[in-house]
Amino acid sequence: MPEQADDIIATGKIQFVLGDMTKPDLGLSSVNLLRLRNEATIVINAAGDISLSRDLAETLPVNCTAHLTLATMADSFTQLKYFLHVSTTYASSFLPDGVVKEQLYPLYKDPWEELAEIEATGKSSYTKQFAAPYALTKHLAECLLSTGDHKYPILVVRPCLISPAIEDPFPFYGSDGAIPVHSFIQILLGDSEYGPFKLEQTLPWDAACNEIPVDLVARTCLAHVVKGTTGVVHASADLYVPRTIGELLNRMRQYAPDGVVEEVRKAGIGHREVTAPEFFSMIQQFARDWKIECARSLHLKQMAGPLGLFLSGHDPEIFFKLRIEKLAKALLGKLKSTTPSGNKVYQSLTP
Repeated sequence: MPEQADDIIATGKIQFVLGDMTKPDLGLSSVNLLRLRNEATIVINAAGDISLSRDLAETLPVNCTAHLTLATMADSFTQLKYFLHVSTTYASSFLPDGVVKEQLYPLYKDPWEELAEIEATGKSSYTKQFAAPYALTKHLAECLLSTGDHKYPILVVRPCLISPAIEDPFPFYGSDGAIPVHSFIQILLGDSEYGPFKLEQTLPWDAACNEIPVDLVARTCLAHVVKGTTGVVHASADLYVPRTIGELLNRMRQYAPDGVVEEVRKAGIGHREVTAPEFFSMIQQFARDWKIECARSLHLKQMAGPLGLFLSGHDPEIFFKLRIEKLAKALLGKLKSTTPSGNKVYQSLTP
């Protein structure tokens, strides 16, 4: 938050403690851990590593076992009333086309045996059923949290693809590395063979493109915390504006400034973690025509304020146009860092 951070910290309402999700007790000092045990009333677990290139052994500690450490630690919090775990709709990427309900879809007979197998070998017989190891570990974490005998109620919120914020903390908030569609655009534009036009010829244009602004996800989470919801809640495009893949690609073409696509392609902006062929293969295999059910949150679309999804005066079409123009400007800015000799610029898009 380039301009807001100091003002927010100055309110005294947010206090930071340092830790490490991969260490025992999450790397918290004994003083901070004691304070959490005595004072914490709600835990919102939004930690995660969204990289699609990490192998299973690398992504397991942050996207699965750290959540179990936190959940076990929370059992010692004497004032705790509620635990919210942020997952992803792609935790269910093994499901076929159709309706995805707000429920757990357990893939394993015994998730603890599956965890032990991955920890021992770094491999899983289920890997090919998921879009990436990230998705597998998020699904495993859901299963393990649901089988734990904890003292507090648990809610799992599954956002779909995250897009920039509409209002909070400010319009268009969100780094490109955490906005999958922006990463996908840059991956494809940087490759002359596996470009967006080839993708258009391959994907089902009528399939849903599930994307939701990040602040609407935050509002959905907070609204259900207040309500005390348990189980699974989806935060998907039905809570904002559902679009198909074809509609998304058409709008990108319509709103991208003239010449940007060609400029980016000539410069060859690449990606250190996921190559265009790898991404192209993944999206072909796991593009699902899902209907992600959001029944538990639809009432929020009629509510205004920080716990509602009603957006008075908001025009989704204008917002999308400005978003694409902003992304194009950022891409052109990266082109300026190309060396005079014409060497390609490789930009990591994942934090």
